[in-house]
Amino acid sequence: NYFSPVNSRITANNVVISETHIFSPTVINEAKIGFNRNWILRSNLRTNTSFNPESIGLTGIRAGLPPNDRPLNPLETGYVPMNLTGYLTIGDGDLLPDFNISETWQIVDSVTWTKGVHTLKAGIDFRRLRMDRAGANVPRGAFTFNGEITGNPVADFMIGYAGQSQSPEGILPVEFRQQTYSWYVQDEWKASRKLTLSLGLRYDFVGTVEEKNGIQRALRLDRPGGYLYPETPAPVTGREPIPLYPAEKNRFWPRVGIAYRPADGWVVRMGGGVFNNANQINNLTVFSDPERRASNNYFWNPQNYITFANPFPPSGVAAIPPINVVYISHDRVNAYNVQWSSSVQRQVSESTVLELAYVGSQASHLDNSRSLNDAPPGSIPLQANRPYPRWGTIRYLASDAKSYYQSMQVRGERRFSRGFSFLLRWALPDCSFPAPPCF
Repeated sequence: NYFSPVNSRITANNVVISETHIFSPTVINEAKIGFNRNWILRSNLRTNTSFNPESIGLTGIRAGLPPNDRPLNPLETGYVPMNLTGYLTIGDGDLLPDFNISETWQIVDSVTWTKGVHTLKAGIDFRRLRMDRAGANVPRGAFTFNGEITGNPVADFMIGYAGQSQSPEGILPVEFRQQTYSWYVQDEWKASRKLTLSLGLRYDFVGTVEEKNGIQRALRLDRPGGYLYPETPAPVTGREPIPLYPAEKNRFWPRVGIAYRPADGWVVRMGGGVFNNANQINNLTVFSDPERRASNNYFWNPQNYITFANPFPPSGVAAIPPINVVYISHDRVNAYNVQWSSSVQRQVSESTVLELAYVGSQASHLDNSRSLNDAPPGSIPLQANRPYPRWGTIRYLASDAKSYYQSMQVRGERRFSRGFSFLLRWALPDCSFPAPPCF
């Protein structure tokens, strides 16, 4: 949009340091430390400057609602968007700036020890995640010129009389953190010339996603009508993070595998295990403090026109709407995935292998989002008929979705001379999340 320019800057960094140490012919250790960082800033031309909307005749552009309104800060400032019905938006568009920092620190160590017919493996995996965000839907407010004054949107804009306006909600930056760690042990046992067994156990600790300065607040519904938790907002100086749900400390996952050679040229394999699903930290960063981000709509009337000098006339204010909130269950469960497979492999010749396999998986407690506060269709008045009339939209961050996948797979491989080979694979899948199709 020529009338609403955007600056975009994206920086990505990735570093991995690895060290493999051979203690003896039977003991090998591999250690890794990794760091990944993505830095994204989409901004208007006046972001992080001293620009003041009053310098171009826009008075009273303040974030929030009285008595808690305040001037726009350098991150929020810019031209207020001017929406002309039927035309492109003029000004610094909504959703700008959009600032994100995503970081992951990871430390991994694994050791392999071969002892006779046993191959023992053990390891640890520690991760520290960071996600900082700053953005809003209407950080500077907005004007709408729809032709209600003169009959023509462009004429309304030229004389500076809007049909409606929306006050700025401002931007409340948030800084989310999470820590996870895991360990595993595994024994691959060659019980005989024909039979190999693999047994393993993995433990995962999944920490809570917490806002560094204690800003995050969510709806609780264990009292009539519901309330925001924590019940008091964080002070400007911040406070210790208050978890919205408990960390999970009992996630032990078994693994088992069997490989059997009933005859020369034949191999039968079966296996299964339970795997921790990394929860999407991005889904849990929508929490903020809804009471510190507020906006209102204003409509013109013959007694109070909406102008650049008087963008939010008191008599044109709509009824202050209930705030929109996010609800998350205090006993939230993170996702996990059960996987299983079996296959029969036949070596037809020295250069040809055929395999028939059945593969399946089922994931539980996947992230899911839905509304909890919709009024029945056709309800008048709308708010009084909501399940929770005190609140506006209630977004429920649930973890009750499931998915499954099953397939029959056929694989054929033919090796030729000089390193050339041909591989053909075909699968007939059946999957759901929560319904087909799958690919």
